[in-house]
Amino acid sequence: MTTACTHCHAPIDEHSAFLDEDGHVCPSCHDLAEIEGGFNKAYAGLATGALGAAVFSFFLNPFFMFTLLALGGAVSTIAYPWRIDPEDRPALKRLRWPPLVAGAAISVALVAIR
Repeated sequence: MTTACTHCHAPIDEHSAFLDEDGHVCPSCHDLAEIEGGFNKAYAGLATGALGAAVFSFFLNPFFMFTLLALGGAVSTIAYPWRIDPEDRPALKRLRWPPLVAGAAISVALVAIR
């Protein structure tokens, strides 16, 4: 029995289809969704790490180690979209940009205040 993919509308066999919250998904659309989820997790981890290092630098900051970590994390967060392969960049279009860039900006601001 064949069915259509809910994302790309390609005909697929029901036995090789994956179930998504939208319905049946072909293997290529499923792989793209997994890659996109990985990019989202990595980018959110970078932004959270930069913010966490900046906040932690207020309490304990031997040799300005956490200040440098916060600045490095903020730069990595902002530069991340340009470091990945160009064919994988469309997966970044659906990221929640404002909170992630705000996390990087707050970490830079916290380090500058220090």
